[in-house]
Parts: sequence; structure tokens; C-alpha cells
Amino acid sequence: GIMDVAAWIVLAAALVGTADKASRPWPLTLAFIVAFAAFMLLGVRRGLTWWIIQPRAVFTNQLAVALALTLGSAWVTASLGLHPVFGGLLAGLTMPGNKDGAPDPDVLRPMEDVSGVLLPLFFVVTGLSVNIGTFGRSAFLVLTILFVIATVGKIGPGYVAARTGGLDRKDAATVAALVNTRGLTELIVLNIGLSSGLLSTRLFSVLVMMAVLTTLMTAPLLSLIRPRTAVPQADRASVASAAGET
Repeated sequence: GIMDVAAWIVLAAALVGTADKASRPWPLTLAFIVAFAAFMLLGVRRGLTWWIIQPRAVFTNQLAVALALTLGSAWVTASLGLHPVFGGLLAGLTMPGNKDGAPDPDVLRPMEDVSGVLLPLFFVVTGLSVNIGTFGRSAFLVLTILFVIATVGKIGPGYVAARTGGLDRKDAATVAALVNTRGLTELIVLNIGLSSGLLSTRLFSVLVMMAVLTTLMTAPLLSLIRPRTAVPQADRASVASAAGET
């Protein structure tokens, strides 16, 4: 999680000044973004923490506050020349959790339900932006090179880091295979790069195919690393007997 947040911050810094409507100098834009982030994390977060604990029924449900904060933060970051997704990320970091630090389930559950409805639409948009028909020999060569670099660059360091942390070989290999999965985050970043004009449609298509292939290979890798063992017949009979008694 820390690695993903750091990556999003680096991406936000790389995109400063790339928006068409960002006419101000990029150092000034960067200063505005840093000031807004500090205001959200230091001022708004403390204010929300005090506000939510007030003994009033209107403050017991944080969902409306989370939605308003998300939309407002996304609008501000878009106005500053960043993608609205960064405003949503900042809003999530700003929302206070429970006393144990965990997110409020009354906020998290509806958000997950909404994402379950809208997420397929995001994949549809991504698929419509991919044009495999323009792939030639050079595109497939670039795809092969990027696939090898991306896979080795994830599995190798992931395995070494896990082994250094004290895991055995099987667990370290499992960590390496899971780290190699790109999936949704990679597609969001690629769509931001495409909409910002940093990626051409052809390079975007190649990178999307790389992300899809490296994600699809995760399940077969895990099956090789941790094969499922067949349940002995005696154990099956005991399990069935216990289920029948229950």
C-alpha cells in the first residue's frame, strides 16, 4: 500500500503542467498542489475527526461526507491540472477511520458496491481504446521486450526481497508471482497517460496488452508454485460424515 501511494505521488508530480488548461507555470502549479494536499491531510482530516465524533444523529453516517469530499477534491485537482483520480486518492487518505485506524465499514461497503457497478464500464472504455489491428512486427517485438522486462523486473526483486525478509522459497516465490500482477492500477495509470497525451495510442495498446498478459499468468504461476494436493478418500468420508451430522 505504501508503495502504491508513493507511485501515485510520483505520477502526480510527472503530470504537473501536462493538462491543456494548465496555463500557469508548473512550479506554481506544484506549489498549489502541495498546499492543497497539506490542507486536506492536516486541516480537513483533523476537522472531520472532530466533526464526526459530535453527538448528533446527522453526523453518524459518514457516507455523504465521503462522497462530497471525494467529488470536491477531484474537482480541485482537475482544476489544478491533475487527473481527478488523484483527488479521489487524496480524499481517501483524508477520511478519518475508526479508533483502531480501520476504515468505517459504513463508508467502505457502499463505495465497494458502487465500484463493482462502475468498474466494468472502466474496462470497456479501456478495451475500446486498444487497437490491436494496428500491431505490426515492430509492435509485437516491443510487446515481447516489455513483457520480459516487466516480468523479470517484478519477479526478481520481489523474490529477493521476500527471501531477505525471512520467507522460505515457496512463500518468496508466491510473493514474487503476486507482485507481478498489474491489473487495475496499471490500467488506470495507462489511461491517465493516454488522456494526458504522454502515450500514443499504439504504445498504450502495447502496454495494456503487457499488463493483461502479466496478470493472466499469475494463476498458472501460483498453481506451479503451490499445487493443490488431492484430498485422501478417508478424509473425504470424514468430511462428508461431519457435514451430514451438522
